Amino acid sequence: FTNYENSVRVPLLIKVPWLPSVAGRIIDAPVELVDLYPTFAGLLKVEIAYTKNESAPLGGRDLSNVLSNKTAPDDSWVARSQFPRCVGGEEYNANFTRNASYPMWYLTDCNDVNRTYFTHMGYSTRDERWRFTAWYRWAGGSLQASGPAVAVELYDHAGDAGTCDGPNGSAFDFETKNLANESAYADVVLAQLE
Repeated sequence: FTNYENSVRVPLLIKVPWLPSVAGRIIDAPVELVDLYPTFAGLLKVEIAYTKNESAPLGGRDLSNVLSNKTAPDDSWVARSQFPRCVGGEEYNANFTRNASYPMWYLTDCNDVNRTYFTHMGYSTRDERWRFTAWYRWAGGSLQASGPAVAVELYDHAGDAGTCDGPNGSAFDFETKNLANESAYADVVLAQLE
């Protein structure tokens, strides 16, 4: 599992038998699983506005109007993901100490590691063009990110049809060159960090 396209991009298929006009409709906007409940409620005409007053309001967007061509997705639509890293090498998972003989970001899987021992957390957003990830130190005691981003990644998905067969025939073709540190993309990075 990762924050990268090959792990988090999953097609969403919805069949609405009572709306034959939406059959075969393809929407390129990023959506999230959290959008399912509001969308099903919208398609079934079930009122869920009451959830806005809950202590933990319902997340997600109702996509029913987009499916019915009544509205279009806007540029603010993003899909979010987060994924931990345990920076420290292969021994980290056994004793939670960094093996200094490895490069800093080498062997960073957190397999079977309690979340209080994660060292970093990556927060990603994916819009129609960009995948942006910011990595933060993880404060295990409070189970939250702390401080400024320690690393950022930016990948350009212009031309990515979502078929996982990019120019070189790989699902990774659009995420092999990190553009975050190139001056031409500084405005994109700053906008993502806000």
